[in-house]
Amino acid sequence: MLMVKNTPLEAKKVDAPIDGRIMHSTEKFEAILLTLSPDEQIPAHGNDFDVLFTLMEGQALIKSDHQTFQLAPFETLFIPSGLSRALENPGSGQLKIMVFKVY
Repeated sequence: MLMVKNTPLEAKKVDAPIDGRIMHSTEKFEAILLTLSPDEQIPAHGNDFDVLFTLMEGQALIKSDHQTFQLAPFETLFIPSGLSRALENPGSGQLKIMVFKVY
C-alpha cells in the first residue's frame, strides 16, 4: 500500500467557490480541509454519502434537517447519507474544518 503525505498548500482545490483542499481521496473515502471566513456559509445540501466533520480551528454551526450543532475545536459530528447539511462560521476568526466523506 502506498503512503501519501499532503499539505494544504500542495493539495488540489475543490471544484466549488469555497476555500477547500482535497487532502486525500480514494474511491471509498475523501478528506477535505475547508477554511471559511467570518460569516461565510455553505448552504444546505444533501449527499448520497456519510460525512464526518472535525473542527480544527474557530467556531462552526452545522445544521442538519431540523437540528443545529455548535462545534468547538476537535469536536466531531457524524451526519449519515441522505440528511441535509449546512455549514456556517459564526465567529470572528477563520474556521478550519476537516470533512471526511465516506462513499
